[in-house]
Amino acid sequence: MLPYLLAAIIGAGGPTGIITLKSGDVELTLDSASCFTVVTIKSDGVPLTVNAGGQGAVTFPKDGNWIGGAMKNGGEEQVEELTIIVDGEVVDLAPPQTIEGDTIIVSKTSMLATIRHTAVTTLSAGRIMQNHTFDFTEDIDLKSFYAVIYSFVPAMTNWIAEDQTGAIASGDFAGDGGHPFNGFAAWFAQFNADTGKGMTVHYQTPIPGTTSIWDAAGYRKIYTQPMGGAIAKGTTLDYKIVMEPFAAEAATWQETATTNASALKAAFPIEVVEVPEQPNVLYDEGIPERGFMTLNTDNYSVILQAESAWTMDQIRYKETLVAGATGHFGTVLVPQGGDWIGTGHTEGGREVVHTLALKVDGVDTPIAVGTSVTGHQIELVKTSTIHKFAATHTLTVKDDEIIERAQLRATEAHDLKRMYLFMHCWEPNTTTYLAELADGEEVTGELVADEGMEVNADAWWVAQYMPEASLGILQYMPEVATGPGSMTMVWDQPRYHKCYIQTNLERSIAADEEIDYTVVVKMIEGEDGSWTATRAGVADLIERYPKVEIEEVEAE
Repeated sequence: MLPYLLAAIIGAGGPTGIITLKSGDVELTLDSASCFTVVTIKSDGVPLTVNAGGQGAVTFPKDGNWIGGAMKNGGEEQVEELTIIVDGEVVDLAPPQTIEGDTIIVSKTSMLATIRHTAVTTLSAGRIMQNHTFDFTEDIDLKSFYAVIYSFVPAMTNWIAEDQTGAIASGDFAGDGGHPFNGFAAWFAQFNADTGKGMTVHYQTPIPGTTSIWDAAGYRKIYTQPMGGAIAKGTTLDYKIVMEPFAAEAATWQETATTNASALKAAFPIEVVEVPEQPNVLYDEGIPERGFMTLNTDNYSVILQAESAWTMDQIRYKETLVAGATGHFGTVLVPQGGDWIGTGHTEGGREVVHTLALKVDGVDTPIAVGTSVTGHQIELVKTSTIHKFAATHTLTVKDDEIIERAQLRATEAHDLKRMYLFMHCWEPNTTTYLAELADGEEVTGELVADEGMEVNADAWWVAQYMPEASLGILQYMPEVATGPGSMTMVWDQPRYHKCYIQTNLERSIAADEEIDYTVVVKMIEGEDGSWTATRAGVADLIERYPKVEIEEVEAE
């Protein structure tokens, strides 16, 4: 039997429709409308994924648009060949049709712009194994490149994932459009508490870029972006993933998913592949533009993300995730007449990183994505350009606290609409806050995910209470950031309780004007909601980092 030569057949108005594949309790469908990408997966007749949005592999060349599967704004994925082998025999393809067997192997070769994609999907023994190979036939500059996309059903209620540190993160879906997980994933799973069905996905080949979970109303989409930017002709990328549906009780589904992930890792051992070198298109030479690096001390684990101008992406205190990859950290601003610039914000321009200097316990240490370093005091000094500021950010992770200093010098006079000097995406399971304002008054309130802004005043410190971990999350500023429109805010969102330290609203900046502030972050153990432990922590920080007298800054 000959393979299904789709380029010729489709060009001649050949057969179209859905191919259904069944092996045991697992069922997949391929749809010609989506260029024969896997569009739905069922287990025991229960839908796990939904035919909605882009799925499979998708690219977005710069100066172009989306190409791949159902996404055709930039052109259609050109399917060259499709072969299905069932229990060793090649099947004649004439969709719509249903194909059943113990082991089903689907091989598809197609062109995504100038990228040849070969996808081999094997369905056997209740597992779905996929091998994705991408051959770059020409130099290409990609705005986005997703090697794997699946739209899980919106009925999924929960998720769990293991990140590059080996730490486990989990949460509930809310359909709020947020990204509850956004980072390097070793594996992840989603679960529907109503049906008792879920899916574990194991990355047999660690994909060096970002895996994101998009908590949208119409689906719980996962997409993995290994790299982007300029990729040279002759580059080959090869990634393997394994998926396995599972059934579990709502009370123990995480244990089931974790056990499944361990079993998949044992059956399909990790295969590390070399990450191709790419020329920098934004940062200075030698500064990685993609990937993650982890800083570990006795109590803190901080993940840095290169794509977000080497700012923090996640903070753990011991075993507790206190700040997740649900938004951007660091410094961001809006020029008059412009849009957001800085950290991971790109709406109005990009922060350009010039240098990175890392010291671990005083020893110079190279920057290397995909690695972690461990010490008692880790210092990262970054220089960058943010709009018309020369910026130096110093991040110091100690055993007992994290210190962040932001120093900005205006390279020329300009007008600002807004600046957030520090941002922290604290987890949404904090329930109350307490802050000491610049005038010494204390304010407190509840956090109820009503999307409102809390505090809204200059503050010496602000703390949030996380009852599940008996923690107070404390941010203290030895010098209060004051200026026209300055304030500390907590954005009470379902996906995070994000704290902003805003230095100004409308403000004219003179050439060589400097902005220099520090925030100290400390987790307070033993907090019970009375704030006794947190106030003691504040007193300790004030003694070690004394308050600086406030100087009034007149409004423009």
